[in-house]
Amino acid sequence: MTEKDEAFNEIERQAGQRKEAVRRSLSLEEARQQIQAMTQDRATLLSINPYRDFVIEEVAQHVEKMSPMVAGYLAMYIRKDLANYIREMKK
Repeated sequence: MTEKDEAFNEIERQAGQRKEAVRRSLSLEEARQQIQAMTQDRATLLSINPYRDFVIEEVAQHVEKMSPMVAGYLAMYIRKDLANYIREMKK
């Protein structure tokens, strides 16, 4: 191979690397847009679900009533905190 051929191959290799970098950048941006759309869809679904807060409250009440035999020794101490954490999920 001549020096010119080697230089040409190097230029092609670098151009290929730049093309691949641009492709990756575009695919990352597309993924970000899809994630943002999914997040907005989820927020919309949560806001139109009239039973959401009722279900969350019911789960919190059941956590508070959990027996230490069922929940285990540690849960006996944290069940109130867990119930409060669950209640904070309400909008």
